[in-house]
This record gives sequence, C-alpha cells and structure tokens, in this order.
Amino acid sequence: MTTRRISALANLDEACRMLAAEGLPTEDLTGANPPAMFGLFEGEALVGAVGLEAHPPFGLLRSLVVASDHRGRGLAQALIQFIEREAAQAGIRRIYLLTTSAQGFFESVGYCVSLRETAPAAITRTAQFAGLCPASATLMMRAVD
Repeated sequence: MTTRRISALANLDEACRMLAAEGLPTEDLTGANPPAMFGLFEGEALVGAVGLEAHPPFGLLRSLVVASDHRGRGLAQALIQFIEREAAQAGIRRIYLLTTSAQGFFESVGYCVSLRETAPAAITRTAQFAGLCPASATLMMRAVD
C-alpha cells in the first residue's frame, strides 16, 4: 500500500508544471508574496496540489489540481478538507475561489456561487481576482468552521 501525505511544498516547480498542464495560472506562485502551497504525495510522487492565500478573516483557495491519472479517487476532496483545516487554524472564516471549469465539483463539496461585486476588498486585490483569472470566472465561497 502506498503512503499518502499532504505537506507544504518548498519547491513549486513540479506543482507549477501540473497546474500549467491544466491551464491554471501560475504567474504569481513564485512572486514576492506567494500563497502557501501544499502537495499531496503518494509515496514520493506528487499527485496533487492546493494553495491558500490568507487574508484573515478571508482566504483565497488557489490552484487545486490532481494529476489526471489519479482523478476519481477522492484526492481533490482530501486536499479541500486539508486546506479548510489550515484556513481555520489561520483565523480564516470564509474561503473564496475562482473557477472557470469546476463549479460543479466545488458545489459538491459545499461551496456556493457568490457575486463578484460582493467579494471583500482583500480578495478583489489579489492577483488572481484582479487579472489572472478571466472576468467570466465564477466566484465561489464557503464558510469555514
């Protein structure tokens, strides 16, 4: 049986390759103020990643990705549960995200569509909200316990 773990990523190269392959933005992941990025490993192989930009009491879920040959096994849900626990420990009470193609998935794990004009200023000032994601991206939100 392969050991599964989620841990902070010190090197984002492999995660950035996974994200780019799925058409997800990576431009701000290595900038001056990158989000905290975490990888899901099976053995030594990185098979998924997720990020969180903390702007307490708000957070922006970033860059959820699971390798295509590992999908359908609950790994994305495991990453979401992990990042929500991290967010709660950081004093985040609401997590926002932007998506162009995964609205159904995020609804299935408890996120609701939110109007872009209702987003808190801390979220609208992020690089992802301000320009990396298209204006047509759906804003979603979930309260964190």
